[in-house]
Amino acid sequence: MRRLLPTRMNVIAAFVMALALIAAPGRCRAQRAALREVHSVGTAGGGLLIGIPQGEFQQHVNAAAGFGGFVNVNVDRAGMTGIRLEGSFLVYDHLHDVAYLSGGYYSYPIGLTTSSYIASLRAGPQLTVGQGPLRLYGFGLGGVSYSATTTSFDDNCGCGSYASTTEWDDVALAWEAGGGMQLALGRGHNPVLLDLGARYLHNGRVTYVPAQSLAGGTLNPVASEANLVVLQLGVSVGLR
Repeated sequence: MRRLLPTRMNVIAAFVMALALIAAPGRCRAQRAALREVHSVGTAGGGLLIGIPQGEFQQHVNAAAGFGGFVNVNVDRAGMTGIRLEGSFLVYDHLHDVAYLSGGYYSYPIGLTTSSYIASLRAGPQLTVGQGPLRLYGFGLGGVSYSATTTSFDDNCGCGSYASTTEWDDVALAWEAGGGMQLALGRGHNPVLLDLGARYLHNGRVTYVPAQSLAGGTLNPVASEANLVVLQLGVSVGLR
């Protein structure tokens, strides 16, 4: 019986090794399947914006500049369709001038700064083609825009501000259609992408103060559609 014991131990060891070899491919397949289950949740990012006025708006104001950000959440597992939430803030016709307040025999110089801006929030579907280093996307969004012209007074030396007031403001329905391309800047669990885009932003009819009237020392409001072609240079991050 003592001579048979090593033989039995060898048989048991061989059996265990055989089971391990049989199970190993199954474990590898399970690991690969688990890796395949890690899907992209979507993308998020932001960047600098340049707004080019269109139509009648172009006749009264200069180009706008600002920033924007977005989040796109994938609807399907392939990441082709998603829901995009986007916000932007664009400033145009920023003007600083000096005004004089008369106090008896002396006129006091004060700084007068007037700015117009459009802030908007939109949401809608996005379609993305490709999941590699180059991705193309397009979207159609709807939402609201808030347009305002504000004036602030200071002591003309940068030492302090006296007051600030909103001259005119409007809320209007807005829609946007556009697209762009995302180029991968590296690899990783959350890839970083260079995001280049362009879109048409329809802000509806609003009231604003043209730069020409500001330069002339008067505040003469104009009502028109404040539509823009917006160019974007930004960065996006893939979400896992």
